[in-house]
Formats: sequence, structure tokens, C-alpha cells
Amino acid sequence: MYDVFGEWRLPEKTLDHLEGYRRSSPIRVGNGASKQLQLDVFGEVMDAAWVFVQRGGTVDRVTGNMLAGIGRTVVRRWMEPDEGIWEPRAGRQHHTHSKMMCWVALDRLMRLADAGHVKADTQTVAVTRDEIRDAIERRGFSQRLGSYVSIFDHETVDASLLLLALTGYADPTSARMMGTAALVRERLGAGGLLYRYLEEHDGLPPGEGAFGICSFWAIQQRVLADELDLATAEFEHLASFANDLGLFAEEIDPSTGEALGNFPQAFTHVGAINAARAIASRMGAAPPAARADRITTTTRGRV
Repeated sequence: MYDVFGEWRLPEKTLDHLEGYRRSSPIRVGNGASKQLQLDVFGEVMDAAWVFVQRGGTVDRVTGNMLAGIGRTVVRRWMEPDEGIWEPRAGRQHHTHSKMMCWVALDRLMRLADAGHVKADTQTVAVTRDEIRDAIERRGFSQRLGSYVSIFDHETVDASLLLLALTGYADPTSARMMGTAALVRERLGAGGLLYRYLEEHDGLPPGEGAFGICSFWAIQQRVLADELDLATAEFEHLASFANDLGLFAEEIDPSTGEALGNFPQAFTHVGAINAARAIASRMGAAPPAARADRITTTTRGRV
């Protein structure tokens, strides 16, 4: 993690003398997440590299060495607990999403190596990739619930489990993935939106809105599961929560539709773009003009 000046030392302190916007507290300077371990980031970087070369990009020697180094790090560290995608402050756990993204990192590294973009120990990478999948299927899935779970050997779920289908780890139409999507909607759904989690102790004050990007993930999952009509209806519903400029916040209050959290939030708009593209691709055409206009407005100033 870096600040806008490139500094990575970001000690966090609370400013108790400030009440914050509309009494939103605590008010902090710095970010405690700078000291966290988030293993999922390795998968994000490696997947971005794979998409880049698929679009005609080339990997120079320095970048190739960096990607190979990420692969070696994942091989060495994937078994460690981490804070994960949601940055909880309650200690490290074995997050299923983090393990899955380690799988993604090695899967994409294998593809890059096979295509001649990166030099890597493919035998070790392949063996470790299979070990990660085995661990997820044994400890990250509950036979009783018929669902993947957010933390190994627990029975809680969070919205990041939808990404198992979106990243290509899980078959979107498999019984395990369909059961996961159904349970995530059942436990985390509210007013056509999704909370990122509800059941886990994160070390933070209670109470937040539904998470915008998670709701768009759910739409993508619908498309991949061949539920296009439901996905389209949910997209239209979610688009109605944008403001008059088509902008989304980080979170949405399901009861009032009020924008909460950071505004405008880049990754909510990334979710909107990906969901719209998924729907349009399955329809075999560009989105209707009204939706296309809103999507364009949504992303113009932020992404």
C-alpha cells in the first residue's frame, strides 16, 4: 500500500477531536491495512498480466522476472492465514477467497509460461496449484451447507465467494457454485442488494450498507449461470441506485437507497462495467441505448 506520494509507511492514528461527516467516526489518518497480509493481491496482478498479453501486450524481462517472483512467493506463502479482501481487524484467518486467488496467480502464471511470456518452474507451480484446489475443496466447502464458506472449516459466507465463478476457478453451473450463490443471496441479500458479509467479527464498529461491487458480482454470476433474464432485471434495479450523474458510492443503504461510504467509488463502477459487458456479451449485442448512456456516464469521471 502506498499513499499519493509513493510512501509506504502509513502509521494510523485516530483524531478523536473530529466528529466526521454526519458524525461518521472514527476519523483516522493513515491506514492500518498497510501492515496487513492480503494474499489475494497476487492473483489480481497475475490475472491482469494474463489479460494484458491476451490483448496483444508483451512482457519485458524485468516484468517477467517480477511475475515469476510473485509465483515463487505464492508457492511459499499460500498456506499462511491473512486478512483477506475485506481487511478485517480481528486477526488473520484462512480466507477461502485468498486461497482461490493464490490458485488464480499460479494458474495464470502457468498460462503465461506455456505461452512463452514468462520463465517459471512449471512443474512446481502446477503441483502447488493443485494442492491449493484440494485444500479449498476440502476445507473451504461445507457439505452440510452445500456451499463454499468464507473461512476454512467455518460455516460463514461472504460475497467474495461469488468470485470463484467469475475468475474461472469454479464451474458457474456446478452444484457447488450454484449452492454457494443461493446461500450468499439468502444470507446477505437485502432489497435486491448484497452485503459483503454479516456474520463475521471484523474488529470494526457494527453497521454498514450493502456493498455496491458485490451486488454487481451477483449479476455477473447470474449471467455465467445462464440466468440472463434475472441478471438483466437485477442490473436495471441496481442502476436505479445511481445518482443523477450515474455515479455510485461504495455502499448503498438498502432501506433508503442512500449512498454511503466513499463517493464516487471506482470499484463499484468497475463492477457496473463488468456486469454490463457480461450481459451484453450473452445477448450478443451492445446494451440498449438507455443503459449504454448510463454506463458511460457512470464511468466517465472516475475510472
